[in-house]
Amino acid sequence: PNATFSGVVLVTNPNLDLAASGISYTASFQSADKKTVSTSTGSLYLLPNEKKYVVFAKIDGNAKDVTSGTLKLDNINWQKKLNIPEVKLRASEPLLFDEANPLTFIAEGSIINDSPYQVSTARIVFLLFDANNQIIGVSQRDESRLVPFGRRAYKQLWPGLYRSQVKRVQVIPVTNTLDPQNITVQTNSTGTTNNSVQDVEAF
Repeated sequence: PNATFSGVVLVTNPNLDLAASGISYTASFQSADKKTVSTSTGSLYLLPNEKKYVVFAKIDGNAKDVTSGTLKLDNINWQKKLNIPEVKLRASEPLLFDEANPLTFIAEGSIINDSPYQVSTARIVFLLFDANNQIIGVSQRDESRLVPFGRRAYKQLWPGLYRSQVKRVQVIPVTNTLDPQNITVQTNSTGTTNNSVQDVEAF
């Protein structure tokens, strides 16, 4: 919408008991004649048996010329995590509607933390599908301090899109359970917390 372009790629970790963090990546976006139009760098983590959507909310450069893209992961230091906290985040069914002046498509709902852990930071990924089940839009946002068994409301906007163009919205909350600073649990009535402990075997 509004002459902006986004990208999304699905990264899969088929390992059932191996994880990795701090994985550097380079995303390249090419035109029809295979020329690189834009690049983006960053880092990600992969939990065991995880499928992760990496979102590029706005492609810089001459994005209108982009016809394809690639994502290259640098060297991955796989580790066997012996004790990963089980944190379950889920999303309610979003309410979808339009607002006028200016025209904006909106998804509204909640993220629920169904675990006894406090989550320091979680990422919420939004995938918009049309009637043919094709992705026509993406977005993401970060939420902080999700309390145990709590609920966090969100309202996500896409200017220039119509409700009639969007068949459904998939909302995917994820968090890094490999980072002991990200997942904490209350230990007594005073409200103090201890970091979760994880044993690691390197490969």
